[in-house]
Amino acid sequence: MKAAFVKGPSKVEVDDIQKPALGSGDVLIKMKSCGICGSDVEKVFGKYGQPSMRLGHEPAGIILDVGSSVTEFKKGDRVFTHHHVPCYSCHLCTHGNETMCAKYYETNLSPCGLSEEYV
Repeated sequence: MKAAFVKGPSKVEVDDIQKPALGSGDVLIKMKSCGICGSDVEKVFGKYGQPSMRLGHEPAGIILDVGSSVTEFKKGDRVFTHHHVPCYSCHLCTHGNETMCAKYYETNLSPCGLSEEYV
């Protein structure tokens, strides 16, 4: 499958990578769209980019397969993911300020990369 990678300062390429394996608690999603925003532009032209870093973190797609222990989703479900994941346990998260979580900000930088065909 294809995925977009930062290859160096101001350089992006599309490479072939292996399709992800499906674990028992996983879903396999066929990507339909993936946003490229200011933080991705910063990775290409600014200080955050590192060779082999994948781009994209605002994805939407359709579930193609579900792992054996998945009960909340089914094949054919249309899904999207939030591009940052808070920890839900720090002081800020437990007081309703998940978007201020330090872990939330880390996830924008690495690991990102949802520009591939399947996740």
